[in-house]
Amino acid sequence: MKASLVRSLLFLLCAITLPAQTTTGSIAGQVTDASQAVVPNATVTLLNEGTKQERVTKTDASGNYLFPLIAPGMYSLRAETQGFRSYEVSGLEVQVSQAVTHKITLEVGDTSTKLSVVATAPVLEQRSAEVGQVIGHREVVELPLNGRNFLELAKLVPGVTELGTSSQSNGIAINGQRANQIGFYFDGVDTRTETSGKPAFTPSIEAIQEFKIQQNDFAAEFGRNPAGINLTLRSGTNDFHGTAFEFLRNNALDARSFFSPRVDPLRRHQFGGVLSGPVLRNKTFFMGNYEGLRTRRAATLYQTLPTNEQRSGNFAGGPQIFDPATYDAATNRRQPFPGNVIPQNRFGLIGRSMLNYYPTPNAPGSGAFNNVTSTANRNDGDQFHGRIDHQFSPSHLLFGRYSVAKIESENPSGLPLTGSISDTLAHSVTVQESWTVSANKINQIRAAWTYYKSFATYPLADRDLTREQFGIQNLSPSSNAYGLPQVSVAGLSTIGSNSFQPSGPRENMYTLADDFSWITGRHSVKAGFDGRYYRPAGLVQQTPNGILTFENRFTNQPGVAGTGSPVA
Repeated sequence: MKASLVRSLLFLLCAITLPAQTTTGSIAGQVTDASQAVVPNATVTLLNEGTKQERVTKTDASGNYLFPLIAPGMYSLRAETQGFRSYEVSGLEVQVSQAVTHKITLEVGDTSTKLSVVATAPVLEQRSAEVGQVIGHREVVELPLNGRNFLELAKLVPGVTELGTSSQSNGIAINGQRANQIGFYFDGVDTRTETSGKPAFTPSIEAIQEFKIQQNDFAAEFGRNPAGINLTLRSGTNDFHGTAFEFLRNNALDARSFFSPRVDPLRRHQFGGVLSGPVLRNKTFFMGNYEGLRTRRAATLYQTLPTNEQRSGNFAGGPQIFDPATYDAATNRRQPFPGNVIPQNRFGLIGRSMLNYYPTPNAPGSGAFNNVTSTANRNDGDQFHGRIDHQFSPSHLLFGRYSVAKIESENPSGLPLTGSISDTLAHSVTVQESWTVSANKINQIRAAWTYYKSFATYPLADRDLTREQFGIQNLSPSSNAYGLPQVSVAGLSTIGSNSFQPSGPRENMYTLADDFSWITGRHSVKAGFDGRYYRPAGLVQQTPNGILTFENRFTNQPGVAGTGSPVA
């Protein structure tokens, strides 16, 4: 019983098809002659067409060859052995996390003669049951994108649907899974933030080589999430390549909103560039990318504020208001204010203080939307990605990447000390080394650190207004939370500080992973580990300035509909 169990486990282990490491792919196949007899001990050479870096292996007794851990790109494959014409195929594309199969047939002849062919795209994935789809560099760069966010292209893949964006959503769902459970693999490292489920980075599309939607039956290293998006940046080659871009939008051709007195100004600049090339030809390569965003968008806002008459206590012409100080518990009745006017000596401290912050209405009428104002929203972003690829020797390859992104936004509401301000900062460092131990053993180790911080707040005051002006003694906001109390009056526009702010997460994510691939006979075995250490922290101040809500409950006649006023 034990022996059969051991044999079964060994069989399952050896039957594993080598899955690609998180971003790399693989090339495998069999070398035969014209009669389909296998050709053992043939030399197979893989050449990266961009960097001219080579890898060499030998076919085994069954004529099989395998190149694991191949970076996405275009390759040439050459096979040669004594008594046969050499064979060379060019334009062999390896996509992110793709297992490519290419069979080679050698013809009898002089080794000095060569048979050259051009690769064609495979019709069917033969070495993996994985379900997914790659969005290549051409689609990423050439398809029009509003906002230039590569995630918009994910919606081209079957099974991917669009969702409304929120603090807990990246805007898409894959195969019905929760949006905040999608893994985001950036050059082999998962950069999905723990608090929001969003990726820490959305790189410039000019810097992206390609990305893949991992949907089902993917390799074990993707197993933490039910679905994933696997993205890799472009690497440098032996040729210098540069791209500069600027996208400009403004209001010159915009139409006026039906309710707006003018066309709201808009200025949106998205600019940057990519530069890549060799540091040392055939050995060291670089890629650098910068992208900036500057947006100024004006908006016409319609607000409802206390009228000039209400500000003086005059509610004539409106619902009858009653004096709460005259309530008789025996009759459950209140006495009305004479003339529907509240004497100013009856104004409360909070109401009198709030009148200092409610603007005077500038539109005619006493109904809703009696104030029209314009605000200017600001959204500034900068991001940089730098990548270095270096070959110490044919058996040692090193890859490193550093990324930083910063976003600042400001959205005023048109009312004093009201609106939202936010900023986000992210850093990521990745180092990866690939070591060809022998012709049939390859090891790859990578380490990474990702830092993500997001902070949301509101326009701040220069002192503690809750205590000094509103007389609220049981609140002690810190200096980075000074603001107005949030005042919500039924029928009026809300003014004051946002709830649950200032707030925001701060995360440190450390990764150490290793993959070891062993080719033995007809079998390929892969083992490894992926260790992640998360250090999350969060700042949440629950309404440090308080929330004051007013309705007509205390100025109505109990049990009589249509009486009382929230403003009163």
